[in-house]
Amino acid sequence: MKSRSRGRQTSPASLKADLAMAREEITALRDERARLREAVRQQLGHRLGRVSNRQLTDRVTELTERVRQLERPEAHARTEAEQLGSRIAELQAGLAAARTSLRKMIRQQAGPPDGQ
Repeated sequence: MKSRSRGRQTSPASLKADLAMAREEITALRDERARLREAVRQQLGHRLGRVSNRQLTDRVTELTERVRQLERPEAHARTEAEQLGSRIAELQAGLAAARTSLRKMIRQQAGPPDGQ
């Protein structure tokens, strides 16, 4: 067999050695490619994780603020409802007293019942 570049003959052993070295180099390059792909995948995962974490943190902050905004009027409404409940109780007591007083006045105006 002749080498194309130098015009010399190469032995089958030499060709086998070259082939073995080429296969080793191909295997090494494939391993390196796999390591680099994994490194890039992990870096992208970390970047996406940071972006996602940041977005989640921002969303939690936004929702927490919204809860606070909703709690203020709700607490105010609860206080107002308690005050109105107390006022209703007072008015009902006043109404009951007025009815009692009115009944007394009607009895007094009507006089004693007949037959006594």
